[in-house]
Amino acid sequence: FVGISNPITVSISNATSGQSRGSSTIPVNVSPGSSYNQEISVRVSLPNGALNTLLFSDKTLEFSVQIGGSYANFPFSIQRTASYEWGAPVKSLTFGKFTAQPLNATKLQFTLPFNFTNNSPFLALSGSITGVVLDQSGNQVGSVNSLQVSAAKQSLFSGQLTGLLNVSSASQDTFILKLTFQASFGTVVKEYTINA
Repeated sequence: FVGISNPITVSISNATSGQSRGSSTIPVNVSPGSSYNQEISVRVSLPNGALNTLLFSDKTLEFSVQIGGSYANFPFSIQRTASYEWGAPVKSLTFGKFTAQPLNATKLQFTLPFNFTNNSPFLALSGSITGVVLDQSGNQVGSVNSLQVSAAKQSLFSGQLTGLLNVSSASQDTFILKLTFQASFGTVVKEYTINA
């Protein structure tokens, strides 16, 4: 038998496109006739634009895993497919009743309760939600105050958005909330239609 004293590289790629998503290399020293067991951590990057989907939706992620190195000066490569059940950090976002009260001659102050489930088994969500309020024509008629959000993994979060509306928009039945979700892993802007 011949021992192994070489680095081993683990590469992760998208199973469909083949695009590289991450890799890691570890030194391996195994004596002849012995067994070897080692965990390796690989940081996997998400595809561009995937955050818009993955922040709000569960998804099965498919990867191709390639392990490569050399044995007795002969290169080897082993390839396997792997899947990961992604849990969305902002799953099933639901809004409650929109209410507005006069603040002064030109502004109304509104409140909007909401909740969601952080369905991720490993990712705690910490960040903020801000935004603007639009009318049906896309004109800005208000603003959403910044709200800090912190949701432990696999937990329910409940909060309340607050903000200001122009008095001139008080008669409208429907608004569009253009919300900006900002977290350590990125920023996503999403629109929601709200009935007043």
